[in-house]
Amino acid sequence: MTLPIREDSKYTENVRNNFIRSNFACSIDFADKVIQTVNNWKLEVWNYNDNRRIKDGVFNGMMGYIAFTRQGKQVVKFYFPTVQAFIDQIRDQLEYAYAITTHKAQGCEFDNVIFVFPSGLNVSRELLYTAITRARSRLVIVTDNLDCLFEYRPSELSRRYSNLFNNPIDPRAYPEHLRIIMVRGEIVRSWQECIIANLLYYENVDYEYEPRIRLSNIPIIADFKLKSKDEEVEIIW
Repeated sequence: MTLPIREDSKYTENVRNNFIRSNFACSIDFADKVIQTVNNWKLEVWNYNDNRRIKDGVFNGMMGYIAFTRQGKQVVKFYFPTVQAFIDQIRDQLEYAYAITTHKAQGCEFDNVIFVFPSGLNVSRELLYTAITRARSRLVIVTDNLDCLFEYRPSELSRRYSNLFNNPIDPRAYPEHLRIIMVRGEIVRSWQECIIANLLYYENVDYEYEPRIRLSNIPIIADFKLKSKDEEVEIIW
């Protein structure tokens, strides 16, 4: 379930979560769906697919569920990457994730999505696009006015556009602040990019993060630039 904003009325996201949890959760604190809300990249975690302990940390936006080890200790098992962490180490960094905002759902996909969209909200076209494209198979939109889905909506990015200091690079290429450290020591903008960069690093793939390049004489910033092992082919991602 995704919501366009966190607090559109006194019936807030936490209230929705508690309502769904009390009606649908398996039991108290078992199998509860949760989401990590801060970056904790120094945390030592257990990769339950490879059965090994690693220091890859956990990051804002990772979702999982509450479970127990064979020794009866409570853990959070995250879906992707497939790691688990003791809940006592991150309890104050978790929120219930039965219903999440569209912002939190960015970068994620789900088989089925219920999108709650009350009319009268000033929602940009980018936010609406993000919400409806989270679903792989089925999307259900809950609204009190179907016409509001087809109203003209201004672009949030176009309102942010500026050309401070005559920067030749489009400032819209930087929608987030650098904040997550990769294994190689560089800093990226999201944990999804961190996962990609770490996989490239472990597979010994030479890459450059956010290279400034020119295409048709237009300066752009790509996410990654990869080189083949024989360095004859360059891939711009």
